[in-house]
Amino acid sequence: MKRKILASFFIVMSVIATSCSGHIGGNSINDDKNYSDESYDESEQERKLTQEQIDLLCNISVNEEKVKEGKLSDWQKEVLNQYDAAMEYLSDKYPSYDFLITYCEQKNLVNSYTTFNFVEKSEDSVYYDMHIDVYEEENGNRYDITDNFYGKIFEDELKDKFVELMQEEFTECTDVTTNISTVAGKEFGENLDIESVMSGEIEMNHNTDFYINAEGMTDTDYADMVARVKEFISEKGICGSYDVKFVNESEEEDVLYMEHFFVK
Repeated sequence: MKRKILASFFIVMSVIATSCSGHIGGNSINDDKNYSDESYDESEQERKLTQEQIDLLCNISVNEEKVKEGKLSDWQKEVLNQYDAAMEYLSDKYPSYDFLITYCEQKNLVNSYTTFNFVEKSEDSVYYDMHIDVYEEENGNRYDITDNFYGKIFEDELKDKFVELMQEEFTECTDVTTNISTVAGKEFGENLDIESVMSGEIEMNHNTDFYINAEGMTDTDYADMVARVKEFISEKGICGSYDVKFVNESEEEDVLYMEHFFVK
């Protein structure tokens, strides 16, 4: 009786060991496939890529040799579809400039959109952002694209307009700085008339600082000046985010008092 029980025990253990061995081997193969992060249909024709496309895909892919051979996985093909749409968008929006897309981060659990980083080729040390919202439709994906390169074009012009406007109204205003970094669509192309922003006709997101000479001012004077500036900008209808900074005229970096306001 004991012999039968032992024999049965060894048979069961042998079956379990064989099953586990096969399972582990299967996981090893699957893990290799996962680490390659790409699956290919070898029957498909290789795609000819430009050097810029190769560089972009190699930056975000594990198997660079496959990329260089033009053997692309489905997700890589989708990246190139978005790349093509992005380059066409930039060309239409900024025809006077030449761009290079350098990096891509596909939409994920953190971001609901794809992000492209790009440079303007004449100034390749400054990077700009592009967001691509992807919408799945019956005839293929539709892309809604925005970017922040327009800030480079209009920041200086917007600053000059604010300097002129503020110094006509407030002799205490010594300087203005403006930053435009929010992404926006084709309506903010290179031919945008900045006067339409200054008149309030078009809303452009920007962060603008007004520097006020604080010589001889008290806390009450600070509050009165902020109220006057806010009322003035609001009446002009110039939407944006503003900081009024009170400084010594000779040392603008030394801010004595600051107050923030929005105009929507």
